[in-house]
Amino acid sequence: MKREILLEGLNCPNCAARIEADVGKLPEVTSASLNLMKQTLTLELSKDSDILGQVERIVHRYEPDVGVKAKTEDANLHIHPQEMEPGKMILRLVIGAAV
Repeated sequence: MKREILLEGLNCPNCAARIEADVGKLPEVTSASLNLMKQTLTLELSKDSDILGQVERIVHRYEPDVGVKAKTEDANLHIHPQEMEPGKMILRLVIGAAV
């Protein structure tokens, strides 16, 4: 079972490596991979379990101010203006201004 966890505010490579290693040692985790640029921890679990609390404790051991939350579908909707087609960006701005 695959899980993705957002680590909002994590920017220390040393802490990221320690977090990845410690989470990888949890019994139900078969693999852990932390992408520091995306601030995402991807886990493969041997069984379906609620691991968020355990991950949060590990993260806060190294970085107390980092936000830890399960990645949702809405997190994939983050779009940069330069990635949009020009016509769509203008439409979005007009709609936003009218509201």
